[in-house]
Amino acid sequence: MVAGVPRDAWIHAFTLGAYGMLKIGLMTRVALRHTGRPLTATTAMQIAFVSVFAAALLRLAFSLTGLGDWLLAGSTLLWAAAFLAYLAFHGAMLLGPSLPRN
Repeated sequence: MVAGVPRDAWIHAFTLGAYGMLKIGLMTRVALRHTGRPLTATTAMQIAFVSVFAAALLRLAFSLTGLGDWLLAGSTLLWAAAFLAYLAFHGAMLLGPSLPRN
């Protein structure tokens, strides 16, 4: 731990960043694999991954700087946007038929 950084700030950074990244990455991989599609992240999903990372940074900045609630709101919106992007880009493929596997 870094001196002066509250324990809760690290917990939030970890849960938003590492857990969020793990979750969205795994969900993307599973959706692509189980529907017979190639395991390549689209540009939209790459932006979603960056959004999760940025959300974690904003949450950490909120805990460290006290600059205002806009940091917390921004973090929340970025994190939610990433998962809504997942739903938008993978929802239809998960509800539809899978591609034939070779």
